[in-house]
Parts: sequence; C-alpha cells; structure tokens
Amino acid sequence: MDYQSVSRKQVLFVSERMPKKNSSGAESYNWSVFSALQEADCRISFLLTGDYFSSPIFNEKILKALCAECVFLQKYKKIGPLYFATTLKAYLRPFKRLLSFFSKNNYRDNDLTLKIGKYADLNGLAKLIPKIREKKFDIVFVDTLFRTPVLDLLPDMYKVLVAHDVFHRRCASFKSNGYRVEPDLDEKLESIFWRKYDFILSINSLEKDVISNIVPEIKIQTFYPTSVSCVEPIKSFSSELEPRLLYMGADAHHNRDGLRWFFDTVWPEILLKQPNVYLEVIGDIANSFKYPIENVNFHGRVDDVTKIAAACLFAINPVRMGSGIKIKMVDYFNLGLPCVTTEIGAYGFPLNESTPFVACTDANQFLFVVNDWLKDPNVVEKFNSGTHQYAELFSPSTALGVMNEVLESGDSNCMDARS
Repeated sequence: MDYQSVSRKQVLFVSERMPKKNSSGAESYNWSVFSALQEADCRISFLLTGDYFSSPIFNEKILKALCAECVFLQKYKKIGPLYFATTLKAYLRPFKRLLSFFSKNNYRDNDLTLKIGKYADLNGLAKLIPKIREKKFDIVFVDTLFRTPVLDLLPDMYKVLVAHDVFHRRCASFKSNGYRVEPDLDEKLESIFWRKYDFILSINSLEKDVISNIVPEIKIQTFYPTSVSCVEPIKSFSSELEPRLLYMGADAHHNRDGLRWFFDTVWPEILLKQPNVYLEVIGDIANSFKYPIENVNFHGRVDDVTKIAAACLFAINPVRMGSGIKIKMVDYFNLGLPCVTTEIGAYGFPLNESTPFVACTDANQFLFVVNDWLKDPNVVEKFNSGTHQYAELFSPSTALGVMNEVLESGDSNCMDARS
C-alpha cells in the first residue's frame, strides 16, 4: 500500500532526545526511522523524555524549525518564549564537557560500570497527557525498551518498539569483557517488555530471529539503519590515494575499548612495516584520546565527513564487544570504503557476493589484513567494488518498504479491533 495516497497517519515518536542526522548510535538510528516516516507522509510528533534538548534554556523558535507537527517536552517548562530545563543535571552537563575537554588523561578503564540505558521516569509526564490525547494519534513508536514505562500513561494505540538492540545479549557481551552493566537485563525481563508491543523493529536479521524465537506472537521486521553521511556512495577506488585509513565513532565505552586495543596491539606493528600510513579519526571519540598518537589525526565531530573519507583507502572498526549493528560501517560503505573489522563488528551484517568487509578473529589477523590491503591496492579495489551494491541494503527506499509494512499492520489491527 502506498501511504502517500491515503490519509496521513498521526504518529507519536517517544524518545529520550531528538533524532539527529550525521550523528551516531541511537540518535542516528532514530533518524533513519524518522526519515522513513517522513517518506511515508506521516504527521510526526515527538514526546521527549530527556533533558538533552538543544541546551538547558532555549527559545521556542527552535521547536518551530523542526520537521515535526508537535514536540512535547517532559523535562522542560515554558515561560514566555523560553523553555527552561527542570533538572539540575541539564545545567551541569556543559561544565562537565568543559572539564573533560581540559582533562590531560588518555582513556583507560578506570570505571568498569557501563550504563547501557535508563528507564524513563514519569515525573512531569502526566501534565502532557491531555494535550497528547487531543492529537488522537494512530500509532506510537518507542525508542528502546527503556521508554516502555511511558506506555502506561498514553492513550491506547498501535505500539511499535524501535528495538535498537537485544539488550540481554548486549549485557552478556559487556559482562564477558569484565564490565558491570546497569541496568542488567536477562532474557526473561526483556521478553516482558517486548510483549507490551504490537510490532518490533529489529536492527538486523540475526536479532530478528532471536526475538521471534522468544516472542513468536509479536510481529517483527528487520529495519536496517540508513546511511547518515550521504544519500549516494561518494567515491570509487583510486590506487593513487595516500595510505590513509578512516575510523568514525562516538565517545562510547565499546568504541573507546576497541580503539585503545587497536592502538596498543595493532597500530605500532602496522607502523613498523608501513611508516607512512595515517589514521584519520572522526567523532567524539577524540575526547578520550588527549595525547598525540603517532600518525593519527583526531578531527573530532565534523559537519561533512566526505572530504576526509575521500582521501582514505579503507576503514577500520576494531570493536570487541556489543551487539546490534555497527552504524559506522553502514556509513563506511556508503562513503565507498570497505572495512577491516572484528567478528563483533561484522555481527548482523548480511553476507553476499558484494560483502565489502573482512571480519578478523584476533589482533594478528587484524594486523595481517590491514598490512595486506596497504601493500596490494588490487585487494582493496576488489572489496571496494562491492560497497555501492552492498549499500543498497541500507537505502532509504528499503527502509520505506519496511515502514509501509508497519503502517499497514497498524491499519489491519484497527480494522480487526472494529470488527
């Protein structure tokens, strides 16, 4: 069914913060969902449960500039044209970032407690419910199971979970690497959350199978992230490029751990054989690496990654723990870059004749593959030739097809309820 030819759906998107283009992690995946809803011509409103919006104090003009019907803010109070955060931590957060910026220590595992999410609290939400009821929403999309408590206050409607992850597996992965996890979920607890929904969007096909086996009564479909860096692949391989590699990552535990492992065990050995190779690092991950590292350029967060990516031969993703799907690799492929990664990094990516990555089992294999690719441009070109075709799996048109299936399922559910 083509949803651009029927009445526009009223959608409520419940999230901790606004989806964000050209970002990473949860904000990036939510942007993929948001974009698909836009393409399906839905009328989208947001209920934001966090205090991360723009800044602790902002003007209402910022809300009006968003591509949304309405934005409900749980942790802000409006006084005149201004919105004020109602939590102290919202005002302290900028100072913490400033202190982190001036910190002189490179990242090390001092804190072995990982916070993988936090459950939405209901304080201040009740006052918004009458306004939400007035909108008569057809369907609600909920960003991760941690926002599930909000459903208890919302009017009844078709409920879709944007799962992001199978969190009990994510917890197990982190714990096997020596971390404590908060909150710690097991399969039984996570399945209780899943059963509160009518439809689940899984981030990859492997996790779709996991969820289906546990809650076979719930409808589920794979919704791959779409690239946030560009719409079409931007480059083709050139053997004349300088030996530069690319890494992109947010300042998250699994990224810090993986990149530190790479710097400690792989990068020095690469430089022994390839002293003229450089690594270009993009993203907030730079905040955790303060001191210079030989032949590594830290760019921080940039508005346009394409110029840096166009100068690189290939990308790396040395992640050692986690689950879900690594969105940075989707961006690599759409940027025309094949990738050397780990088995964890490759988890959830389909294998086909155009697969543009190699999954390594240990540091020795990672070192061998990187050196092999640096020595022989023909090997890189072979993997590069598959990036454009492979990136189609993560195209907006693929995402729209899945979204139309979700919306059609919601329609069928409404008709069943009326009959």
